[in-house]
Amino acid sequence: MIKIDEFFKEQVNSESAKKSYITLFKRIKEFEKQLKKEVEFWDKDDCIFFLSNLGSRKYNTVAVKWSLFKKYLFYIGNESYKHIIKLDLEKIENGTIQYIPKDRVIKVVENFENYLDKALILLLRNGIKGEEFSELSQLKTENIKDNIIKLDNREVALNEYDTSIVERARKERGYHMDVKEAKEQGKRITYSYYGYNNESEYFWKNRPNKFNENGLAPMKKNAALVKINNLIGKINKYEGNNDISVTSLVTSYVVDEVLKVEKSLGFTFSELQTKTFIEKLGVKCNLFTVFTLKNEMGGN
Repeated sequence: MIKIDEFFKEQVNSESAKKSYITLFKRIKEFEKQLKKEVEFWDKDDCIFFLSNLGSRKYNTVAVKWSLFKKYLFYIGNESYKHIIKLDLEKIENGTIQYIPKDRVIKVVENFENYLDKALILLLRNGIKGEEFSELSQLKTENIKDNIIKLDNREVALNEYDTSIVERARKERGYHMDVKEAKEQGKRITYSYYGYNNESEYFWKNRPNKFNENGLAPMKKNAALVKINNLIGKINKYEGNNDISVTSLVTSYVVDEVLKVEKSLGFTFSELQTKTFIEKLGVKCNLFTVFTLKNEMGGN
């Protein structure tokens, strides 16, 4: 962290505020290590993740901590604070994330025509996301070995069904557009299918054009965000529900992994043990949500 001494001199006027900031900075340092980047470079998701894991979910308490944190973000020039609104803080309090069973995900992805779409959702349910979907957009086909996905910080073993879907997605030579959906949204589509550039080294291939090296470049962050949000929207439309989200898919994977280890060891993890396990697992998620959900699931 930079400018802490200057910040105290220029922005902190009382002893009580100073004590609050000392505690806040201590936690920030912990999360810098966990996120493997300094607070100057945190995005909105990182900030929400940080606020969600400060030990309190009551809106008023979260709002107080956010006001302190926001002041420091402004001071160091991190503009992520501009994108965090009251609703984000209320969601922390409400803890609306639900556990999404794997068989439910398998059933719903059958609605997709393209195996790539099926695979992206299934990979999310296996905890493969990364910051701004980087683990998906940067995944290279050479890092998929049978049922193992090799990522920068870990390896993920897929079950037989997921492996078959990912393999079929790898073999697809192009992408079928949803013309009906485009018309419903008022979009004009002049083609219903486009072919991939099969020289691409990436699992998630682009539609070839002059802006992405004729399909050889990885998926851009904004394009990945739009695509995933579109798929999630389709899923919730199919089901007539609204509880499946990127966060719920990733969190459900982590819950499964915790329960699996608890079962093998024969005892239930404490919150601290759950925190340690999540850090070793290498998937960013909300500790409180995982701890709550895994206790609920473990009791069934």
